[in-house]
Amino acid sequence: MQTRMVEIIGHDGQLYSVNAISGDMLKHVLMEHFYHHARVSRVSLCQSCQRFNANRINADKDFLKNASMHDGEFIDQMLTTCAIDDVAGILVTEGRSTPRKSISEFGWVLGLPGRVQTDTYLHVKYVSERGSDKRAQDAEGQKSGANLGQSIFHRPASSGVYALVCHLELSRIGYNDIKQQYALTEQERQLRASLLLESLLHTFLELNGAMRSTQLPHVVALQGIITTSQGITPAPLISPLIGGPDDTESYREQVKTIVTALNGNQPPVVHASSFETISDFATQMRALIDSSSPFASMWLVARYLPVAPFSLKPAAATSSGGKTLLVPTPYAIKMALLDVAIRTQGLAAGERLFPALRDLSLGLEMPHDLVVMKGFSKIRRPVEIKESQKKEETREEFEARLREKQADRLERGQYPLYSTIAYREYVFYRDPLRLALSVPDGAAYAQDLQRLLVGLNYLGKRGGFIQLLELPQWQQALPIERFINLTPEYQQPFLLQGTLQMLDDCGKSLTFQRANIYSGERITVGKERIIHHVVLPYRLTRSSRSYSWYQYIKPE
Repeated sequence: MQTRMVEIIGHDGQLYSVNAISGDMLKHVLMEHFYHHARVSRVSLCQSCQRFNANRINADKDFLKNASMHDGEFIDQMLTTCAIDDVAGILVTEGRSTPRKSISEFGWVLGLPGRVQTDTYLHVKYVSERGSDKRAQDAEGQKSGANLGQSIFHRPASSGVYALVCHLELSRIGYNDIKQQYALTEQERQLRASLLLESLLHTFLELNGAMRSTQLPHVVALQGIITTSQGITPAPLISPLIGGPDDTESYREQVKTIVTALNGNQPPVVHASSFETISDFATQMRALIDSSSPFASMWLVARYLPVAPFSLKPAAATSSGGKTLLVPTPYAIKMALLDVAIRTQGLAAGERLFPALRDLSLGLEMPHDLVVMKGFSKIRRPVEIKESQKKEETREEFEARLREKQADRLERGQYPLYSTIAYREYVFYRDPLRLALSVPDGAAYAQDLQRLLVGLNYLGKRGGFIQLLELPQWQQALPIERFINLTPEYQQPFLLQGTLQMLDDCGKSLTFQRANIYSGERITVGKERIIHHVVLPYRLTRSSRSYSWYQYIKPE
């Protein structure tokens, strides 16, 4: 028998071979504790998980037989049926391919280079009777695989300092990623969150695993840091391998620095607390279990009436591009909200609200019919005189020739602007639209967003005016059949007959200074400005050289 070794790159850039434990093992231990807690608390489990079957709901034939074929409804049914499939994740493959991303995540448990010792030790299975009759009986048993005789074998054992990382996304407990809404009540989500945190505490206090009957682990120390987030800002997760075996404080110092930077001048939503002993860890986890609740978000929904056609320029278009998108991009919506903040509250307020605007999740409900109008327009463009100095002329002669050309254009009315024609597209919404912003429960900027939505009067280019029809309303969930998620975090199910749109959005690294067009700092596509590929539930119904008509596809 041989223990598991993996190759890693250390803090110094060198390659090391260290003893390791797969994160699968720790996650299995976590789920075993969660299973026992769920049974005691009478939390809903599928038939398979009631037997702690590793196949989980994939082995529950009765559930799969009666489950909906629509992925969104199927996820709702699965979340309400089984808590283990909710927190541990699953890929359902029978008759479909429907994923449920895990809420609990573990990395490899890795030995610190130079701080782990692994060896193999000789073990003997003792047999008291070794007479000829007994040896003959053992030989006969060996043929049948009974393994009754005396045997010699080697077994590995390791001791050292190990690094691990763990992440729990409590906000997604009971959350349907397809419908973008919760399938459970607040009480059910709270219970599952408490049981999951309790199970995590027990995971480190009782490390289950193989060969514990004779090699029960000696846990002599537990040091680390716990980070939590009460909003959409992620809790930082830094590997304890940073700093190497001689600097075990570097990762905690970096985490605390990152927490300070993430909170900035806002009320703190990210917190970090270090622990030095096993008992300290247990105390902090108990406080976390008793005080925490799964993050919940509300939707702030505003209803607008378009009063003019939109010109919604794609991110890849040039400044003179005439094509239009069918929907405003998340980047355009967020910049329009930032514009309202600066115009109505001042530059300082815009800079204060920018991180919240940048990270907003957006939903949009569009009318049943969209019409793209096509045509040529007469426009005026700035004159660009592209002339170079000839070899035979002096600088004065060259400048005189430029002035002569400018005077000639000015006399003909073509300077500094000249007339030309350009292809243009405009999308027309016949009926009102609704814009939805996802706001964390208790967010300090919630009231600011309400004021910004009231002041929003255009989307896309400045001519695409909209009129607010009613004050923004708070909603617990959105009607999934009409609202389109404009900011998906991963690939969403889509209709094959739909229309693909490439929508740009703000990247996490986008700062207020880069968003400021007067700062001179560049915005890089793929970093500060990212692209979402979204399939809209609209099909092309009719098209000609002057218009294209799109109609909404109702989900079956």
